[in-house]
Amino acid sequence: PLYLLLDATYTPTPLYVNTPHPASVSESFKYGLRGYQRGDWASVETFMKQVLTVEPNAVDARYYMADAYRLQGKNSQALKAFNDIIKAYPNFAPAYLGRARTRLASDAGAVAAAQADLEITLVKDPNYGEAYLELCTLLLDAKDYQAAGPVLDQAARVMPDSPLIFVYRAQVNMLAG
Repeated sequence: PLYLLLDATYTPTPLYVNTPHPASVSESFKYGLRGYQRGDWASVETFMKQVLTVEPNAVDARYYMADAYRLQGKNSQALKAFNDIIKAYPNFAPAYLGRARTRLASDAGAVAAAQADLEITLVKDPNYGEAYLELCTLLLDAKDYQAAGPVLDQAARVMPDSPLIFVYRAQVNMLAG
């Protein structure tokens, strides 16, 4: 089989935000994460709201709820939620990535604002591979392969086993001729 020829077994990127919670909410948080992995966004909302009733400052629960809004197309709710997280936790890099993705989903003309958010994300956390990939996608959409190449190199440094690196590298090479 083809998979035997690979040096490593490629799996989905693990969730970036996952912190321990008190026993009183840990089950709700686990169920919310399971919903997230299944793409059951309504379930994520329900369970993360339960977590937040007991632990209102749980930034990870706030993040997953905001991302669930985004993934359901509830862009105004998602944008507000990400802005609230950034206001309360200005060093929490995933919120900037979420806001960038939400801006792009709700307004195709928000490329500059989304790019600024992605650059802030990478200042806050230079090891956040998904942010490099999102920035690379943004640059590829703009056909700016010269800028995309170094960003992709950084992504490969922090996520060397990601199959998306190879996909984006092929796109950069195609654009470069």
